[in-house]
Amino acid sequence: MRTPLVRPWGNQLMRALARSSALALAAVALSAAVTAPAEAIQPPSPGQPHVSLPAGRIFYTNPGTDPTAPNAGFPSLFNASVTNPDGSRTSRLFTTYGVGTDAPGTNATAMRTSTDDGATWSPVTLPSRWAGITNAVRLADAAGTVVTIDFEPITLSRSAPDPDPSTPYNENDRVFGRWTLTGTTMTAAGTATTSYPGSPPTLWARFQRGILLLPDSRTLLATVYGATASGPFTALMRSTDQGASWVQVTRLAEGAGWSEANVAPTSDGKLMAWLRRDTTVAGEDRYLPDLYYTQSSTVDGSGSWTAPVKMSSDTGNSPGSVLLGNGAALQASGRPGNVVRYKYSGTSGWQDWTGRTTIYTNQPTAGTGTGGRSLAASGSSNTLAVTPLTANTALAVGDNCASWGCPATASGYPHGTSQSLWKSVLEVNTGQWGTIDLQTKFRRGEIAFVDPAFTTYGDGRTSIGAYAFDGDVRPDSSVVTANRSVTLRLDRAYALTGVGAHAHLTGPAGLTIETSLDGVTWSTPAQGSRSGILYPLSAPATARYVRLSDPNPPVGDGSSFLDELQLYSTLDGFEANVPGAAPAGNGLTTATGAVVVAGAPAVEPISSRFLRITDTSDTAVSRIAWNHGTSSAADYEFEVRASGTGTHGLLFSVLGTDSAGNPVTPYHFLLDAVSGKFYRYDFANATWGAPLGTVAVGSWTWNSVSVAAGPASATLTVNGQAVATVAPSQPFSSLTGNQLSSTGTAPVGDDWFVDDVGYARP
Repeated sequence: MRTPLVRPWGNQLMRALARSSALALAAVALSAAVTAPAEAIQPPSPGQPHVSLPAGRIFYTNPGTDPTAPNAGFPSLFNASVTNPDGSRTSRLFTTYGVGTDAPGTNATAMRTSTDDGATWSPVTLPSRWAGITNAVRLADAAGTVVTIDFEPITLSRSAPDPDPSTPYNENDRVFGRWTLTGTTMTAAGTATTSYPGSPPTLWARFQRGILLLPDSRTLLATVYGATASGPFTALMRSTDQGASWVQVTRLAEGAGWSEANVAPTSDGKLMAWLRRDTTVAGEDRYLPDLYYTQSSTVDGSGSWTAPVKMSSDTGNSPGSVLLGNGAALQASGRPGNVVRYKYSGTSGWQDWTGRTTIYTNQPTAGTGTGGRSLAASGSSNTLAVTPLTANTALAVGDNCASWGCPATASGYPHGTSQSLWKSVLEVNTGQWGTIDLQTKFRRGEIAFVDPAFTTYGDGRTSIGAYAFDGDVRPDSSVVTANRSVTLRLDRAYALTGVGAHAHLTGPAGLTIETSLDGVTWSTPAQGSRSGILYPLSAPATARYVRLSDPNPPVGDGSSFLDELQLYSTLDGFEANVPGAAPAGNGLTTATGAVVVAGAPAVEPISSRFLRITDTSDTAVSRIAWNHGTSSAADYEFEVRASGTGTHGLLFSVLGTDSAGNPVTPYHFLLDAVSGKFYRYDFANATWGAPLGTVAVGSWTWNSVSVAAGPASATLTVNGQAVATVAPSQPFSSLTGNQLSSTGTAPVGDDWFVDDVGYARP
């Protein structure tokens, strides 16, 4: 979605308007609306993707009172939040981090948990011999069991002896502690054994971050790295017994320098892996590891993998990656700094990754690093972890200093030398226009599945409808029915432009999409080419019912079906907004010219995400405009309601250009908040004229407003009732977009909620 733009108007652009005896209609004649100062940045057009990647901020500092555990480094992160049947989410995040020294068998681990999506954190008590994890996975069983595997083998974590001294290697170097998580209690659950058929005996191995549950809802994948007598390797491992035993699927890389790796799904049903390689070639710093990418040809990793492609000559430290509910993908790694990359489509392939964006660095400015490290490799371990929060956001957690990271031989650390953890909420919004807020509508009972036949899947996981809208694409959060088909009834008819679906199908045939107005007569809308999770419709399809089906024969294997659903329409509901980040809605002000987040009512009957236009300045207005391309006619619509006792009115306009290409305002209207009446502005006479028609609305309730604009006239309709057909406010040659605005400068206090903004060019 787009980031709205607030542009202040100069005093020379303002017009005073006539006041009626009953109220003050202080509104600006919007010739200025399309003659903004030349230096003003133009607002983005519909469908423009955007990201918000704010710098990390420290949220925890190790007090250093325990001399055996003074550090806080190498964090990992896992989202164990639960989706409830009513659609609400019970938040539960975990981060683990090393508190000892960075050496085998000495880096004990601590854990903290958050129940408010990372806003606050509290400590968790772990077993005394805790060896540390960099991974966790939730199983698709009835209990939603969370399984973790130690980073180091039991030879280090439990001082396990060699079970067969007659062999040239210690078999326990390939066995790891296994744990299960219940609430905030970590319980020992035996061991996890690893085997490497077809490869030389493994001398040692480490379990790396990120265990992945496959769409069959039973099989687990993970990466390990280690060494044989022939040298280092990175391998992909598979488990079919809930992580108790692991068998090598393939070697992702072999040879000098290969180590950490991470595997994640792509939006087109494959796997991607990000790998670290430490190099010692001339001119390169082995403490600034290279970053590589490889991908599979199959969803389970059993097929061929591409040769690793170098993505960067550094930033390869501890790579991680995630797939978001909106289909975008994020990658995070470090050294130098802590870097994120993103790919809007989330599809497989090394191309089209955007980055590198540094979201945190504590690089010193003078002195020398530790053990031959450059200053660029100092300041922290440059390790960060990332996990999805919602369909378009993820939480990143990283470290500051981390044991060896801040040597006394260097100085000028931007964030000091404390042993700390930082966090940042990352937002990636695709260019897909008009996301419908299905999650909120489901929670309010406004939408529902029609006669669903939900069933269990995986190892006894019960499917619920809320799994389709929780932003969680993991297979243990999937809508599964006996016939692998679901029908969704929406709260109203929408002009649908596309479907976004994370769907696992049981065969080669693609997802079947059907629409209906009444739930009885169905049609199959024509589709364009699929891109990631997006199934675009060739033309908008007006529908209140949507049916998605797996056309392949059901095989009864207990696999997932619909992991996440998004619907897109011609209306902008501001659903890609993140409180606290650069918003698509929920608050604009021109008091300082900056975007702010304003408090919203606890319950809104339209949506939890909406644009808020507030005016707190007597020298500037609050406004938002969209560019839509040229046309001779357009349909403009939105939902709106006033809020706040100081609200005067709302200006709304259809924008355009004249025959010379100059910006004009072809149709310009006012909704007076107090009287609830509508007015048309006449630029030639600089007057608003009489109220339009006889319609008056309660401005402090939601109202539907639309303008059907043509070359010679425009019809204003409110709540389905035609108010008036009017001539253009200014002569024009083409229409270019639309705008919403507060009423003026001196009368501050305007406060409006706006939702479901639509603009169509017939």
